[in-house]
Amino acid sequence: MFIYAICEFFGMHIGKIVQAAFLSGMIGCASQDWHRAHESEMNYIRDSLSFYMAEVEPLNVDRDGDLILSMLKPRLDVIRQYNPGIFPLSNEERVCLSNQFADVAVVYYNRQDYENALEYMQVATSIDGNNYRLFSNLGLIHYARNELPSAITALERALDLSQGNEGIQQLLDLVRQEQGLNK
Repeated sequence: MFIYAICEFFGMHIGKIVQAAFLSGMIGCASQDWHRAHESEMNYIRDSLSFYMAEVEPLNVDRDGDLILSMLKPRLDVIRQYNPGIFPLSNEERVCLSNQFADVAVVYYNRQDYENALEYMQVATSIDGNNYRLFSNLGLIHYARNELPSAITALERALDLSQGNEGIQQLLDLVRQEQGLNK
């Protein structure tokens, strides 16, 4: 009885492990449907990247926030479902996709909709974790939301990526000073 219970216990867990491995595609007999779906998602992301480069990027410096939201937000909302931070994209594609999310975040930030700005900027930093501008913008969003520890963390990351950047250093010092005053 005891041996049967142990076998049943391990069998149940091994079964779950095998099932999880099969579903994740680790076992060689992963379905063609999964590969087709993955390829479809990648094609959608790449179409969005080319759309951004052709339609949105050439906009002048005085970028129209309504136009950016109407053109990019629907596409990005679909892409966000795919967790674009884990897709195998080239470095150029990663930068372009993170810029799309950052553009939408900046529009929301300028409209003082800090909740949406934070949401889009966090996706941008998850896609391109080596862009100091994204992290400095993330710090500004946290600062606007009065989340000083998070602002400090983001600004420190931006400063790590852009050693000697005096603007980021000044902002970081200001936030640290304000955090000290609020304690």
